[in-house]
Amino acid sequence: MIFACLQNVDAICLDGTQASYYTRLTGSNTWVFYVEDGGAYCLFDKEECDGLVENSPYFASSSDKYHPPTVKGYGPFSDDVNTNPWATANFIYISYCSSDAWLSNSLAPLGTYYTRGSIILKSVLDELLTNVTKSTSEVIFMGTSAGGIGVMNHVSHLTNTLEFPVSNVNLIVDSWYYSSIPSEPQNPVSSSVIK
Repeated sequence: MIFACLQNVDAICLDGTQASYYTRLTGSNTWVFYVEDGGAYCLFDKEECDGLVENSPYFASSSDKYHPPTVKGYGPFSDDVNTNPWATANFIYISYCSSDAWLSNSLAPLGTYYTRGSIILKSVLDELLTNVTKSTSEVIFMGTSAGGIGVMNHVSHLTNTLEFPVSNVNLIVDSWYYSSIPSEPQNPVSSSVIK
């Protein structure tokens, strides 16, 4: 897959670098958009952002220090037709660098940090969905964890941005819902779920 930066100057990472994505364009009638996971560390707290930048800078930047010009995909990102049903699909891997669960659209910085996940995700869709043509038969919009939150919160933008009707628009969302279950033994739900 090949690295590319977004054109929208407002689509920037936590550290102010231009947000990015990876593409594998094959000419297929199927498009797969994968929204990367990575937790939600910097929604409201500058100190949490400080910790993230220090301990997991990959999720705060699109610098070439963390994102090489090309990457070889694996699993659902692989181009191996023997193991991956989407191996020949156009594949867009949207790098997670805002650490806000793809939710923030604030242009105001949080101290020295920028939480613009919503702007980034919408910008990728705006830039790349223009390549979807009348011959496109399927669009798959998928994400895990924070990426799943992004998918669930931006599916309407995806469907509204498509210029042509697509017969098959599918969502794959994994581990996007966060819930606390009380652990009291008298609670029938928690006692049957937590053993």
